[in-house]
Amino acid sequence: MKKVLREILSTSLYLLVVLCLVYLVIHFVGQRTQVSGSSMEPKLSNEDNLIVDKITYRFKDPERYDIIVFPFQYEDNTFYIKRIIGLPGETVRIDRDGNIYINEEILEEGYGKEVMREPGRAYEPITLGGPPRKTLGPPRKTLGPPRKTLGPPRKTLGPPRKALGPPRKTLGPPGIRDFGSNERIGTMAESIREIREKLQAADHERLPDLFQLYGQDSRSSIRQEVEKAKKRLAAYEKELERIEELKRYEKEYAAYGSICGIDEAGRGPLAGPVVAGAVILPQNCDILYINDSKKLSEKKREELYDIIMEKAEAVGIGYSTPERIDEINILQATYEAMREAISKLSVSPDLLLNDAVTIPEVSIKQVPIIKGDAKSISIGAASIIAKVTRDRLMVQYDSVFPEYGFASNKGYGAQIHIEALKKYGPCPIHRKTFITHFVS
Repeated sequence: MKKVLREILSTSLYLLVVLCLVYLVIHFVGQRTQVSGSSMEPKLSNEDNLIVDKITYRFKDPERYDIIVFPFQYEDNTFYIKRIIGLPGETVRIDRDGNIYINEEILEEGYGKEVMREPGRAYEPITLGGPPRKTLGPPRKTLGPPRKTLGPPRKTLGPPRKALGPPRKTLGPPGIRDFGSNERIGTMAESIREIREKLQAADHERLPDLFQLYGQDSRSSIRQEVEKAKKRLAAYEKELERIEELKRYEKEYAAYGSICGIDEAGRGPLAGPVVAGAVILPQNCDILYINDSKKLSEKKREELYDIIMEKAEAVGIGYSTPERIDEINILQATYEAMREAISKLSVSPDLLLNDAVTIPEVSIKQVPIIKGDAKSISIGAASIIAKVTRDRLMVQYDSVFPEYGFASNKGYGAQIHIEALKKYGPCPIHRKTFITHFVS
């Protein structure tokens, strides 16, 4: 019996020792903290597990990118978790783009853009204070007011020392002349911001020289900016090649003189006119990014519209109303709009490049091209003129008939448009032959 009791007592003591060791590990070696979501949430509560090292920082200082956890003072059982990006003595600055700079070196992981509360607002540089004290528990309260200094700051004993010789020369590659300046600048004397602005402002002919100058810079941020500029230059050169291919038909028929591209916009919508564009571009046209208007963003179409109107030798626009579409059908109405666009050109064309159709009652030689708005620069330009003109017109109609959402759907059969059509019936710009499935 005594032997059994002795074994039970021994086992109990053993379990007690184990429990004590577990307790010590949990509370002094690592602290188990419940957190929610990803580890970079600004506030944390229950769900996921996070182990916070409590002993490591007895033997070393915090390092950049270490993660620290501390309690949120206004809510119980809630913690903040943050990543260290600035160390004592370093200067931190955030620019208007949300980029964070540590001692004027950009923070490569790019946290700034995610945490900026007010986009467009820059934060003045701040210099961090001395090393923090590290505690194993909550921060200690101060015992009293801060100590006052014992007197005014010490004055220097004399004038600043003069340099003993000329400034040392840099060991790196020679600088280049700054844009519009006669002074030579060493690459390491320029800040990351200055070099970034140079790369962004430089034209495509200038960029290769800047690549050679800054490509071997020891700062990783500069090399990253160089790689971005190289990608931009490569995209530009690829666009030049695409545009040259887009001039294939214009080059093939160059002997005809004035070549006009023809295209329409708005054959499929339930409401609004069909609009045709006719554009004669100069033979040495240097407009980039022209394409099928449906493949371009609204912003890009608007930009190209203004450029085409400025650089084209002639532009003509034709319309066919909803009433005319109902009267003679959409195909014949489209032909009428195209003939009107040709008649409004200030220069008589010698050849027409059409998007897939041959226009009747036109004596000018025509070349129909399937999907021509993506294969001919002239037809692509005409598609942009037609599309932007019609879209702007539908936005104006939206202010007159706001129930149908014409500003966003441009008269096409979007769900909100069809629901409004069933609820309110057709308006004067609806094509009656197009809406028989939706209204009686």
